[in-house]
Amino acid sequence: MNDGLVVDMFAGGGGASEGIREAIGREVDIAVNHDLKALMMHAVNHPGALHLREDVFTVKLNEYTRGRHVSLMWASPDCTHFSRARGGKPRSQHIRMLPWAVYEQSRRIMPDVVVCENVAEIQTWEDYVAFVDCMRSLGYTFECRELVAADYGAPTIRRRWYAVFRRDGCRTEWPEQTNAKAGTIESMTMPTWEPVAQCIDFADTGQAVAGRKRPLANATMRRIENGIRRYVLGGDPYVVGGRAAFLVTYYGSESNANDVRMPLRTITCADRFGLVTCETDGSDVHLRMLKPEELKLAQGFPASYVIDHYSDGTKVSKTEQVRRIGNSVVPLMARRIVAANMAA
Repeated sequence: MNDGLVVDMFAGGGGASEGIREAIGREVDIAVNHDLKALMMHAVNHPGALHLREDVFTVKLNEYTRGRHVSLMWASPDCTHFSRARGGKPRSQHIRMLPWAVYEQSRRIMPDVVVCENVAEIQTWEDYVAFVDCMRSLGYTFECRELVAADYGAPTIRRRWYAVFRRDGCRTEWPEQTNAKAGTIESMTMPTWEPVAQCIDFADTGQAVAGRKRPLANATMRRIENGIRRYVLGGDPYVVGGRAAFLVTYYGSESNANDVRMPLRTITCADRFGLVTCETDGSDVHLRMLKPEELKLAQGFPASYVIDHYSDGTKVSKTEQVRRIGNSVVPLMARRIVAANMAA
């Protein structure tokens, strides 16, 4: 299967392409996205791909593949409409219908394998069954699973729906679980989840909470206080350089705090994670937001992956870096799924 073209639809910042490269040992051939800046970040890291700034509905991929055999197409449509975290109505009907672009382009170029990734809620989409049936009408078999990235070695608990459509006569293969949550039956026979601590620069403690010109919001203070009670005073604190450390999370309830010995919760497109350090008695509290480079590592990207500048050399703002990471496929998951099925 490695002899055909490889296409990354909705290429974004390149998480799927990175995982594919790690799986098959070469770049994707074609990357498609309507967003110029997304393609420019992709191009920095995947310069060998043909980058198409096109509408995924109207692009005629068959004109670019020119009849060549296509082994794989990866497709991760925008999940704004389906996610629990979307916070309101979808931006447009166009976004709501994006999965149909997967069918349209599959019909045009007929890849051996099509892999889709999205939030689990896509299965509640009103056109979900019709979409799967239309893919089957092209001769594809269909299997899907909800997988947690931490179960496969990534330091994030990001859960996503993955679907594999095949028309090459081979059986769909799923990667074997490699890690398990501590305390589960599975953890008796395999390593526990990877901690986010390995991704964090603990030398940078940020700014003291006390004495700020602009005091922290009451909700933030409650999050910090809850975390200190739970992870510093109430148990076995994680200590680096004599200081205890934990994370506060800016979505969900105010009681949300995370032990850095656990994987990170799902990374979103905005700053949502703060590092808190303090003395082991709970005094001298400092807070800072996690950096894009830390989030990049927690999402499973290699340290060498470039997120701070585009292909033309211009700098990427921190806000945009976080957005690209939060909107990305976990590369490790793409690598494991593609490796399992490209070898079959």
